[in-house]
Amino acid sequence: MPHRPLAGRRVIELGTMIAAPFATHILAQLGAEVIKIEPPTGDTTRALVRGGPSGTFIAYNHSKKSIALDLTTPEGSDVLRKLVATADVLLHNLAPSSTRKLGVTAEEVAAINPRLIYCQIRGYAAGPQYDDIASNPVAEAATGVMEANRIDGRPTRLGPSYHDQFAGAYAVIRILAEMLDPAPSTESRQIELGLYETGLHVAGRDLAGGGGGLAEPVGEEHCGGDRLVGEVPGRGQAPRDVSNGPEAHLAMMTVRWGGELFRSCTR
Repeated sequence: MPHRPLAGRRVIELGTMIAAPFATHILAQLGAEVIKIEPPTGDTTRALVRGGPSGTFIAYNHSKKSIALDLTTPEGSDVLRKLVATADVLLHNLAPSSTRKLGVTAEEVAAINPRLIYCQIRGYAAGPQYDDIASNPVAEAATGVMEANRIDGRPTRLGPSYHDQFAGAYAVIRILAEMLDPAPSTESRQIELGLYETGLHVAGRDLAGGGGGLAEPVGEEHCGGDRLVGEVPGRGQAPRDVSNGPEAHLAMMTVRWGGELFRSCTR
């Protein structure tokens, strides 16, 4: 990327798997210096596949610096504190218990560097499950995505880890907003995002609609029906095979659009 608006900014990442590394990957693409802190055994995604790093590690951890630290030792913690003192952002997706054990809570980090933007991606935001752990599959199940995405009648994962990636993207948005704030407060610098809440927000249109749930997949067999699916009826929503004839199918999302098309075709 030739334009690097975050050049000169330092980001410390204590991330594993996808959510936090995806967020810092975007910040690195925008020009930030990202220093990834890994345990002595390396990020988990380095060993997801036998014989080499996984696609996850390659895709979302390039363009970063990396250092291995044992944060359970005084020496490792001392190095981290020195790095935090020089940073603009600390971003992590550690489990809540690990955050406290390693001494990287928002309050502890603010005591080292009061101007630091602290961002934690966790399973759940404030609420009864605040300290619970949730991975992408758990978030998909809890938000109803798996229930809506049934294959052969069974609730199924989407494939890509969308909850992780959306949470990472939301973290970037929030961090950039904080950087733009001319008078940030101590509270606003302390950012928390939940995978569960991120999933609910992404699915907000369907959850807030009349159906009260996520839209179900619509196949060819439903194209002729009037069954409501999410906010839009099933009719015409699935792709049709038009390779054997001169047909074209248009999806009219509202009655008004359909009426305007009909009037145009009958003039």
